[in-house]
Amino acid sequence: MQETVCKTDPPQDIRDVLPPLNHRLQWTAHSKHQRLTGKMECQVDKKEHLRHVLLFLPDGGLSAVAAAEKIHAVYEEEAISDRVARKSGRPSDLDEEKLNALVHEDPRQSTRELAEKIGCGHLTVSRHLLSMGNVQKMGSWVPHQLSRDDKIQRVSLPHPGYSPDLAPSDYHLFRSLAVNLRGVSFNNDENVQKWLSDFFSSKPPHFYRLGIEQVASRWKEVVNSEGEYIVD
Repeated sequence: MQETVCKTDPPQDIRDVLPPLNHRLQWTAHSKHQRLTGKMECQVDKKEHLRHVLLFLPDGGLSAVAAAEKIHAVYEEEAISDRVARKSGRPSDLDEEKLNALVHEDPRQSTRELAEKIGCGHLTVSRHLLSMGNVQKMGSWVPHQLSRDDKIQRVSLPHPGYSPDLAPSDYHLFRSLAVNLRGVSFNNDENVQKWLSDFFSSKPPHFYRLGIEQVASRWKEVVNSEGEYIVD
């Protein structure tokens, strides 16, 4: 494979749109089967300068696809895709204030529902929500970082919802587990895993159902005791 390196000015139509450079461009024409392909390869930061080209050509009346074709005529086709050319420099057509208002109105809306109301693609909505600092938690869009107003609107519970006297795993399952573990010792992790698997499998379905059914009555006890911890 022979390689011909020629240091010369770029073609006239591209030179007109490239910004002033502080260094020379090297244009390399590769020979394949003793024949030049006619394609040029820029030896500088190609992405940076192609962005400048893409910003200029549409202003001159060319479509994004036509701009990409002009670039392909000088560089290889892999230099830039039609999809990237269409997106380059395109202003956002999504009203983020309207999107933010819709999210505050009903945080449980899906991106597809929001997209239908705004009139754009659901992926666009998802991208803007993330850029606005919103993440989805438990089916709702919430701020990733709480603002001062968000913190003021927080609700203080008189009794923490994760308290062990309200969690069936704590007051029912783990209590039974603790009783059965008394006096038991293990030599390795495999024995622990096997013992736990056997314990969970040995419990009939109504055992687990009973623990869940007790949740309502324990909530009632919390209300009646005005948030005091339940001691069994």
